[in-house]
Amino acid sequence: MESTLPQTLASLEGFPNPRVFVDENGNAWRNWLAALSDLSRESVDAVLLAQDDVLFCKGLRDFLDRELWPSPNTGVVSLYCPGHLTKESETGFTRHQGMKTWGACALVFPVEVARAIVAHEYTQRWKHSCRIDMFVGKIKRRLEKEWWYATPSLAQHIGVESTLNHGGNQSRKMHALDFIGADAFPHWPQVQRYHADGRPREIPPKSGLVE
Repeated sequence: MESTLPQTLASLEGFPNPRVFVDENGNAWRNWLAALSDLSRESVDAVLLAQDDVLFCKGLRDFLDRELWPSPNTGVVSLYCPGHLTKESETGFTRHQGMKTWGACALVFPVEVARAIVAHEYTQRWKHSCRIDMFVGKIKRRLEKEWWYATPSLAQHIGVESTLNHGGNQSRKMHALDFIGADAFPHWPQVQRYHADGRPREIPPKSGLVE
């Protein structure tokens, strides 16, 4: 199976030093938690965790600097929106409703939320070797935080086969139907955004792609 990691890293332009984490035993959960724990100790505002088979749109770093966070109580933003959750009539961040959460392809956390997840006793009790999206859904409820999806999707799941034994990756639940494209810049309507501590951000003169 051909590695998609070079494509993923190349699409993360604007992120000068992306770090790659590898668990020698192939334990996806342990690898994910190690990455979250390590990165949350950095002096940063947010932590982005991406799988090695994700392709991103253009201008993502500048876009995130401008558009995070969608609410004062944001726990996580998924830059990838699985096909069955597509909102064709909406552009922007859409708050997830319901119990089931899908897709751990590209998740962004406020750093304080990331630290709270690492320290939470529920995290220490998690026994699955994968099912990271399920875990994030459960822990955000315990932290009383919100999960938001980017619609249309700013990332695409490009892996063809799964190494985690959950079948192929081309179903609606494993593939974005509305990815804007690897050569496209996100252009969203101007709305209120918030700092991670809940303070409203100053609305810039123009949001999205500057012509």
